[in-house]
Amino acid sequence: MPLRKHLLWALLSIVLLVCPIDLYTQTLFEICDNAIDDDGDGLIDLNDRDCLCEQMQPISLIPNPSFESKSCCPVSPARMDCVNDWIQASEATTDYIHTCDWMGWPGMPMPLPVPDGQACIGFRNGDYSANRFAPAWKEYMGICLPEPLKAGVSYILKFHVGFSHANISPPTQVELFGSIDCNHLPYGLGVSDFGCPSNGSGLKKLGSANVSGVNQWVETEIRFIPSEPVQTIAIGPPCENAIANNTLFYFLDNLILETEDNFHYEIGLTEHPCHSDVSLSVKPVDSAAYQWYKEGIALINQNQSTLSHIYGEGIYQMRLSFPNSDCRMTPPYSYQKPLSESFDIITICEGDSYGFNDESITEPGIYVDSLKTKEGCDSVAILDLHIFENRIDTVEVKIFPQETLELGHYRLKEPGGYSLNLYSQSGCDSSVFLILSHYKAYLPSAFTPNGDGINDFFTLTGDTDLRSIEQLTIFNRWGKMVYIGQGLSPNNLSQGWDGKSRGQDMPEGVYVFHAKLDFGQGSPHWVSGSISLIR
Repeated sequence: MPLRKHLLWALLSIVLLVCPIDLYTQTLFEICDNAIDDDGDGLIDLNDRDCLCEQMQPISLIPNPSFESKSCCPVSPARMDCVNDWIQASEATTDYIHTCDWMGWPGMPMPLPVPDGQACIGFRNGDYSANRFAPAWKEYMGICLPEPLKAGVSYILKFHVGFSHANISPPTQVELFGSIDCNHLPYGLGVSDFGCPSNGSGLKKLGSANVSGVNQWVETEIRFIPSEPVQTIAIGPPCENAIANNTLFYFLDNLILETEDNFHYEIGLTEHPCHSDVSLSVKPVDSAAYQWYKEGIALINQNQSTLSHIYGEGIYQMRLSFPNSDCRMTPPYSYQKPLSESFDIITICEGDSYGFNDESITEPGIYVDSLKTKEGCDSVAILDLHIFENRIDTVEVKIFPQETLELGHYRLKEPGGYSLNLYSQSGCDSSVFLILSHYKAYLPSAFTPNGDGINDFFTLTGDTDLRSIEQLTIFNRWGKMVYIGQGLSPNNLSQGWDGKSRGQDMPEGVYVFHAKLDFGQGSPHWVSGSISLIR
């Protein structure tokens, strides 16, 4: 060997003896539980391919469990025919909702984002629309399973229930029914208010879940043990008729049906998501060593089956290691505190006051307050206060279809003419003929500022009676203003909020908007609501 090569090998041997750890562990291998980029490739812990291990996730026995597979985009309600595998179980029709087109009923906004994908199902519990009172109008969807569920085996159906505003989606039960074969769906043909699936033959109740929420998705589950094989299932509202004066509406998504044994590795909450002591946990697994991660990066010293505390909103996972050097990953769990929003339109007599946020208010206008719910969730309260002047004989008022006009002790929402007698605490009284009608404007519930030229701006659109958007203000969940626009042209889809604040992209989530609209009716109309930013 030439002398030069001898010298090179000698130098290399000295380097290897002096710094073997640097050469081998710091540049070649990623340690998966120390929150450090050991191999210098810019990827830490689970984000590095060196740390891959099998993810344990129940695979639903229900085909198309999140309604993503479709044959067409829904352009209107009652389009279950667009969804692959699922069928319309009842004569009363459920609704297919997809971000590709139809996004639901006005006044019944779907909480966003959807738990899994871009689609979900909406269903009614009773029909209390104009000129109709049908509490037995109950909308169910159903499916014929590829393989029957086995008798005597414990199953869990996990799913998400979506809630709109409190008066539209009060606490409810969701009930599950099944039959031994696929010959019992659809049921009650020709009878829209047939009611409960078990009112006919073949379908039997398997279980139910009580669930509640406001403007949010809530995960729940139904545990059941079939007494006989089950080939067909149907899911929807409770059999008991609701006591309500308006139609009740809910959403369903991400129906994961599996045997109970296959849910061991799922992360769950220990308390309400806004509780001060909330944490995450998995069922203990014999002989397993645990390691918690957030956004794929190890949480140091978090190696018990229950996380000691929440490290803020984000994506959590747990890695389970076993003595045989095998490892398993839980499915990702997205922890996010729900944001609730309330909006009240209040009218008082001239000279009266209204209490809001420990203040006595006498001037009309929009008032916003950031609060905490009893569970500790962020809540934005919006008050639209109107002053009813004395000596007014005829009043013309317009509201949005989803709004209710509160005038004295009257609560009105249907267009028409009303003769009213009003009395205030300070003694003012008036005889008024009220002409109530609806504005023709559209308040979107979501936008996607991703630069693709479609739905990149959040603005308001309407009919010819919408003259201008005098002001559009956006608040985050803590009540901080992130955008204000003035003098916007209605129906101009290239104006409005672009999802940025001071040039920086705002994170995905729910925001509250407040808009001053000119309908050419004298005083401007203030409207508020929530908008979901999705990228």
